[in-house]
Amino acid sequence: MKYCRLIVDQVELRRRLDERGATVRDWDSVLREVRTLDAAQFIQATVDTTGLTPQEVAAAARARLGDRVLSPSIAPAVVDASSGMTDRQCPAPGRIVWMCGPIAVGKSTASWAVYSALLRDGMRAGYLDLRQLGFVGDPEAGADHALQAANVASLWRCFRATGATHLVLSGAVDTSEQVHLYREALPAAELTLYRLQADREELVRRVQARGRGDGPRLAGDRLINQTSEVLDATANRSWSEQQHLEVERIGDVVLDTTAATPTEFAAQVLR
Repeated sequence: MKYCRLIVDQVELRRRLDERGATVRDWDSVLREVRTLDAAQFIQATVDTTGLTPQEVAAAARARLGDRVLSPSIAPAVVDASSGMTDRQCPAPGRIVWMCGPIAVGKSTASWAVYSALLRDGMRAGYLDLRQLGFVGDPEAGADHALQAANVASLWRCFRATGATHLVLSGAVDTSEQVHLYREALPAAELTLYRLQADREELVRRVQARGRGDGPRLAGDRLINQTSEVLDATANRSWSEQQHLEVERIGDVVLDTTAATPTEFAAQVLR
């Protein structure tokens, strides 16, 4: 395994944190983490990301670490003979809050607000973006929910081992069958699925904002710098997805994010 540490100057770091709505407490926490990594001895390469695009950062990291690319493989599920439970099922209890919804409805923003609120309330919580747990093979392929559910279960065991009692998930889902995969993988957890929605005008505005690169940038976000035609088509698809989710009655709770700020939304969820 090779390690590559990404660094950035403090002015740019502060700008990125402010863009994400970070608090003074968040800034202090990040500075502590920076000092810890400064003292670490295991880092094999360092890349300064100041002023670089994600593509340039990736190229610099590859140059530092070499061109070797490992092909991922997925091990088959292992059955525990004593319990009859596979390693893709997680018996750990706890509270899991999952945000789903159409493109650009604000899943990541809302989820992070809930996660931050839990930390401020003194809870030990974890945060996962489902999309980040399923990158494998063709990037144009649809989400592999079986893989993502298995990864969530594995990581939840790790979080629980460190004392976490809550987990916040962010990610899209289309059918009840897909939702069932996650519930099956997390049989002992109290999982509440919140479906986010917004009016059509607000969805259009948010898609356009993503296209401009406003707000926190998500890994693999293909809306940034797209043409107006692509963004218009994406907004229409988002509205269609929202209607589909309504017909399928996806979610335990439906929340409208049209006018709510992230802080107001988080307070509503935690109530």
